[in-house]
Amino acid sequence: MLTYTRRLSAWITPLLVVAFVVLYVFPGRTAQLWAWTDPATMTPMVLASAYLGGASFFLRVQRSRAWHEVATGFLAAALFASLLAIATVVHWDEFTHSNVAFWVWFVVYVATPFLVFRGWFVNRRYAAPVLAIDAKMHPVERVLIGAVGLSALAFGAVMYVSPSSVVDQWPWPLTSLSCQVLGATVCLGGAGVVTWFDPRWTSLRLLVRVEVVMLVAMLLAGSAYLWTTHEPTAPARVPEESG
Repeated sequence: MLTYTRRLSAWITPLLVVAFVVLYVFPGRTAQLWAWTDPATMTPMVLASAYLGGASFFLRVQRSRAWHEVATGFLAAALFASLLAIATVVHWDEFTHSNVAFWVWFVVYVATPFLVFRGWFVNRRYAAPVLAIDAKMHPVERVLIGAVGLSALAFGAVMYVSPSSVVDQWPWPLTSLSCQVLGATVCLGGAGVVTWFDPRWTSLRLLVRVEVVMLVAMLLAGSAYLWTTHEPTAPARVPEESG
């Protein structure tokens, strides 16, 4: 693991932690605290869950000694950041330009795709080859995991390229911008395709851990959303008849 890669990870990690806290703890205050306003609190919490998973990934990168354990995560992160950078340009007028959070968002997503991809590019020459002693996944497992990853990429692409075909069927209100952001988040699941190219369990292990972190955070967010939107209200009192 090159020094550049470790330092990049150390720079990205606190940004992701701060973004997670803002969106997960204060999802109803995006107008004041975030780059754009999203009235549906579930979307910020899903994005925050992805940030939490990303923070756990880059924190682990700083301690990792084997490049192949984190290589695919770098590609997934570069794709995610690139998609959000493009969405920012496409939906420029929907962002809150007077908010400091927007300019932080803009600088991060303009720079991050190049920085993360460079980390992958310069480090890949040091990847360890597959050895006979490495623990490998069963062929059936590789096919299934890779198929799930490909499905995530396909569905994320539909959400990103054609948000109008998704927003009306989504369980909470979406705009074209928030649909594309969620589509980029779904594309992170495409990292599972690595199993078709690298049979080592160690190439997937960290990604599975990150996925668990993201899914648990999303499930908790969904539970909170359902609780607040379906919380029963007290029945109205019927006035008593006089006389």
